[in-house]
Amino acid sequence: MKSFAKLLVVLMLISSIFVFSGCGSKSEGVVPDGSTITVGPDFKQTGIASWEVPVPFTVVVRYKDGSPIPKAKVNVAGHYAASSTFAGLYQFFLYADPTSSTNVKTNSPFDVITDDFGTYTFSALISAGMGSFTDTINVRSGTAMNSAIIEVK
Repeated sequence: MKSFAKLLVVLMLISSIFVFSGCGSKSEGVVPDGSTITVGPDFKQTGIASWEVPVPFTVVVRYKDGSPIPKAKVNVAGHYAASSTFAGLYQFFLYADPTSSTNVKTNSPFDVITDDFGTYTFSALISAGMGSFTDTINVRSGTAMNSAIIEVK
């Protein structure tokens, strides 16, 4: 009976190793050292004429040799963006068109996964009446980092 219990414990341990080894994906992680991130374009505008201005940003993540990194995990943060504790001067959205009814508001910071071509497009919605401000949107993964500027005068 003792050997059966030991065998059962060993089989359970082995099966849990197989179950958890399949979780996640090595490609859906931070990028290796030497990788680059580009993000843009910068947004600079004097005054906001309409009630809200949608601003799309595109992130591209590449290996050291310049080829795209598919399914790279990146973190996006803006100091003055809405967060769980701050109303913010602008609101991030997970997709390119913040005025679409299918888009999703998200707090800063947030994590996303690039597509098969190492690209991800998100947006910010800047409301009129926020006054003048300048903010930096930081995008990072591992040791790679870059930024875009939002400037409203």
